[in-house]
Amino acid sequence: MGTENNDAACPECKKQQCEPLTDEDREKIIKAAQRWAEAKTPYDAVLPADGGHAGSGADISKGADCAGSVWAIYGEAGFCYTYVSSRDIKSSVSFEKIEEKDVKKGDVVQWDHVVVLKENPETGKKRDVGPAGHASIYDNGSGDDMMVYSAHTVGKPFDHCYADSFDSGRERNFFRFCKNKKGKCK
Repeated sequence: MGTENNDAACPECKKQQCEPLTDEDREKIIKAAQRWAEAKTPYDAVLPADGGHAGSGADISKGADCAGSVWAIYGEAGFCYTYVSSRDIKSSVSFEKIEEKDVKKGDVVQWDHVVVLKENPETGKKRDVGPAGHASIYDNGSGDDMMVYSAHTVGKPFDHCYADSFDSGRERNFFRFCKNKKGKCK
């Protein structure tokens, strides 16, 4: 699966008002996320040999990291966007930041954290990846009871879980997908 680079292909998108998802659109995203959870899609944080990001190769049977699973699930539901890391979702033209009180099913929950090193098992080389982030698909609840769909822990499959089970109280950011700013699915 791939997308056109909608950030470059649509410079006017930043100026357009966001056309939010409908309830029907949101259900498509949740159903796709449920399929990933039922398939027990493995968490894959392995870096490719070229040192690129593994997320853009996300696949329900092969695995994905958090950003890759969000990207692939949105694409499966028909809402493609240019792949971005979890930390960079806030700069994508396809999403707009919203307040927690406005979050709905299918929106993206994102928070930042620090990752120091990642190792490529094929080469044994480590590289500093600096600040990183995490992204999940919101389902319901708030605070300690917030439920999300997420690939969050190496060795555990993509699942439906409490956000507090892995976010350690970090500040959460919320983003709504803009239908009129999506990329093209390939």
